[in-house]
Amino acid sequence: PQTIQVMATGENIKNADAFVLGDSFSEKNLWQSVLQKKNRISIQSFHYDRNCLTNWIDAAIADKSSKFIFIETVERSFVVRFSHMPKCRKTNTTPLEIQSGLADNKRSLWPLTTDISYLGSTAFNTALSFAKKENYSKRFMTVNLSLKKNCALLSNNRNDKLLYYADDDLKEGWTDKDIKDSISNILEIQRAVEKSGKKFIFIIAPDKSTAYKKCMLTNETITDTKNINDTLISASINTPNMTRQFQGKVNSIMDLYDPNNTHWSQAGYILAGETISRFLSECFLPSNKFER
Repeated sequence: PQTIQVMATGENIKNADAFVLGDSFSEKNLWQSVLQKKNRISIQSFHYDRNCLTNWIDAAIADKSSKFIFIETVERSFVVRFSHMPKCRKTNTTPLEIQSGLADNKRSLWPLTTDISYLGSTAFNTALSFAKKENYSKRFMTVNLSLKKNCALLSNNRNDKLLYYADDDLKEGWTDKDIKDSISNILEIQRAVEKSGKKFIFIIAPDKSTAYKKCMLTNETITDTKNINDTLISASINTPNMTRQFQGKVNSIMDLYDPNNTHWSQAGYILAGETISRFLSECFLPSNKFER
């Protein structure tokens, strides 16, 4: 498998070309490192846990060196994060502190393997689902779901089964108003960024259930869920269609997500970085060379 050369980020990164705010899909600086190498731009990365959204946006816009502002969110948190954006008190922004080096290529376990509750509930759900020959089962924190034969390229022994985080299904409860309000707030951010002379890029990290949904045998609610990326693009938000890219690669790239994890594998992070890089090049860097 390919290994990502992780680029450093932190307080020592001065005059960065791009600011990135993201969640756990951005906290290891993996897709950003792929983007940084391909487009030759310097990046400073930040996490929601350490930075209030509205405060961070103001600081990123005010920064005189940055030319690009990226905001990433996992799909299942889209409405929770952006339908309501209360103002927060002014504080200093805090970047992630990551040293350069090779990314750890070992499969991560989600959550921690010492979490007996998680291990027990997952094992129980898997065993019961197998015993009952269920195509779809949701118990505790996990969902076990049957896939069409030879539809997805997976390394696990049961490559016709998918394990994913139960919160992915919360999308079923999104209302049209939830989505409309979220898009309105993101458009407001985009207009503010563009007014400052910078470029704005919004990134959706597709849920695991979304990436593999065309391979699902059952659960019509999930199968019929709208592609939120298509909705964002129709609303004129600057965003690469990550969902379409990931759905199109599930049968050609093995394990886009770790089999026992809600996050991307190394291959998934590389695909994400390459997709964002291509979007940036085609929309904002037609020469594929950034000039200060």
